[in-house]
Amino acid sequence: MIWWVLFISSLVIGYLLTLIQKNKILKILNNRMPSHFPKLEISPAGKNQFNEVFNLLKIAAIDLKSREINQWSYWLDPPKEKLDW
Repeated sequence: MIWWVLFISSLVIGYLLTLIQKNKILKILNNRMPSHFPKLEISPAGKNQFNEVFNLLKIAAIDLKSREINQWSYWLDPPKEKLDW
């Protein structure tokens, strides 16, 4: 149970840092992109993008496992009750 709290806490901290750094990062990236590239946008996922977010977590878990890194393996097959928020 405590690992779940730590995981959620790390997501929240990451999200807050993202909000703080968002404009700075976008400015740096957009200034380095060729002018014909579209401008980058960062925004929080909407409620209708729930499955997309979990698919990204699963893809990351699969990639880490393929490199023999034992992290995020929980997201390879999370329990259904953890996905029904």
